[in-house]
Amino acid sequence: MKKLINWKLFFILLIACIITIIMVLPYSFDLTSIDLIAVAIEQGIAIEILILLMIVQYLIMFAIIIFLGLLLSTKIGLETGGLRLPILEGILNKENKTKEFKAILLPSISLGVLAGVLIIIISIPFNNAIPVFKNMEVIVPAWKGFLASFYGGIAEEVLLRLFFMSFLVWVTFLIKKNKDGNPTSFGVWLSIILASVIFGIGHLPATAINRNNRSSYRPRNRFKRYRRYSFRMALLEKRP
Repeated sequence: MKKLINWKLFFILLIACIITIIMVLPYSFDLTSIDLIAVAIEQGIAIEILILLMIVQYLIMFAIIIFLGLLLSTKIGLETGGLRLPILEGILNKENKTKEFKAILLPSISLGVLAGVLIIIISIPFNNAIPVFKNMEVIVPAWKGFLASFYGGIAEEVLLRLFFMSFLVWVTFLIKKNKDGNPTSFGVWLSIILASVIFGIGHLPATAINRNNRSSYRPRNRFKRYRRYSFRMALLEKRP
């Protein structure tokens, strides 16, 4: 009986996504000024339990996303040149992928550095026009940004590439196939562009929230409130 998806690959991606989600939480809380203390008090639960519930929610969401992404990839020709994770699949199949890894390592690093430089250059006019963006990197500690980078490189790629782009390619695949029965080049490129544009648009709500909350950001005050909240919870737990 043929398996629907590669389950080893599924669990590796799921574990990687959950780890990066935990890593991005400190950055996310600072960037959007999510007041977990107020939410925890309102719900009457410990903040640790609230964070655990958030992680469980992401666990379920990414389990569904990864499953559908791998499933759609098989339907659009994973084994015959479709969307793939060749190096990770090769490792799981005990294949030597050193040559392939070396072939993409330097171009990946070079293009990544180039893209980072271009982003910094392009963002300069916006930093001058909107001071809140200029102060953002100062307010959020560098170590939190470093941890968050793994979320962008793994979880967001799984969400936008493995799942969403595979879905778009699958839609174009239903409309038109090439002579080999695979998605057309036009359909793949259209899916890449649409996924990238929607990925960018998806950041606008967070940007708006950040702009509204930056002026009231007080990390030390939040820490003091957390200590008061923890003390209150300790007293409540000791009551008979």
